[in-house]
Amino acid sequence: MASSALLLALSACVQVSEAHGESAEESRARAATPEDEPELEPASGEGEPEPEPEPESEAEPEPLEVEIEVEVGGTGSSDPVPVSAEAEVEVEAQAAPTLDSRMVPRQAIETAARTVSWRELETPAINDLDWLYLARGALGRSPQGFVERDDAGALRLLPELELPEGELQGSWPKAAWVVESRTRTLVEGGRETLVVEHRLFGYDGWKAQAKADWRPRTHRGEQWWALDEGSVRVGWDSGVLVREGSRIYRLGSVVPNPKVGQRMGKRVLDVFETAGGELYNVSQRPDGVYVQVHCSGWPCVEAKARKLPEGERWRFGIQVPRQRHSATMAASVDVDGVAAHHLLHFEAGGWKLESLVREPRGLWSGVEGGLWMVTGQELWFRDSRGAWFVVEGPEEAAEVRGFSVAMTADGRELLLATKVADTLRVFATAAEPSPSPGPSDG
Repeated sequence: MASSALLLALSACVQVSEAHGESAEESRARAATPEDEPELEPASGEGEPEPEPEPESEAEPEPLEVEIEVEVGGTGSSDPVPVSAEAEVEVEAQAAPTLDSRMVPRQAIETAARTVSWRELETPAINDLDWLYLARGALGRSPQGFVERDDAGALRLLPELELPEGELQGSWPKAAWVVESRTRTLVEGGRETLVVEHRLFGYDGWKAQAKADWRPRTHRGEQWWALDEGSVRVGWDSGVLVREGSRIYRLGSVVPNPKVGQRMGKRVLDVFETAGGELYNVSQRPDGVYVQVHCSGWPCVEAKARKLPEGERWRFGIQVPRQRHSATMAASVDVDGVAAHHLLHFEAGGWKLESLVREPRGLWSGVEGGLWMVTGQELWFRDSRGAWFVVEGPEEAAEVRGFSVAMTADGRELLLATKVADTLRVFATAAEPSPSPGPSDG
């Protein structure tokens, strides 16, 4: 009799869902992966919404208890019978193997040699130059001060410019940010906890009426805030994205906060905002780590989410947008105590992984979507078809191993700085190079 009661109760639960316009599949999906909460209104006196507390654990949601009236066993009883959604969660969990088969494809990189045309730039009176890593825009450090490439294409000294302590990110000069971090020990109830705190500075020096070069940006009224590793990302549409759990806040911009949306895993590991404003996410569930585009419903998640290979110990580094909707990020996974490095792409054809021998020192995209990478002491280029080339440096610097690279703000030229016979030399080549005759041309 108890078994009959449970079957009737589950049937009634499905009927209630269908009466509200849901199919049985949608009801199961909704129980398995809860939708994001609605956007919160900005807190009084601040331009950012106040977050709701995140669950302390990564466990699956508690079973839902639904009371419905059914007639059990022909007794005529109409007492409410509690129906657990556990059975629905179980059905969704059993569907996971079909999703496991949708693994992100992985391939090794094969390269060919490629020569390109380099032209030498006139340099100011400096004896060394190290381009700082930025996705776009050329800003470098020299013994005589900072150097930038201006809109006219000339290199000029910025003797009065100073940088706050921290990691420089974004694009120079109109979307440049510095994230400063510090470690503090908190003592509560006699227990010591080590926390990492961050604060954000935005560069305003390019503005005609700026009162200071760098201005701090507060988060929920505070200059310092404690977050997990990888929780501060450049918003390639606008501003900087700060992630607390699954909540995203946009700092330094009036563009609204983006929403992660429905996703495969409950725990959000990372996000990526494209230049076109789409928000892609990486999430974790008990059976692994998944990547996907933004989804507002379970059918989209089921169709679009892809699983990363090699388990769940993934970490994500440099991000770079490519044109409006494509993206590339550095990713590594711990395999038996050894870091296996990759590039993770989203582009035409979907998600894909490319294996690397070592972690990239920098990634840059050209205006037409070509990808440049410095790995070890080599400069590589990936064209729009996905073919990789090891690019030969300028002939004048053929024997030089040390160099630094920057992409111009408009994404049309790649700059290379090096020293030849103790003399600084700076060269430029097209960001989307037309190959010169060389070994790769047969």
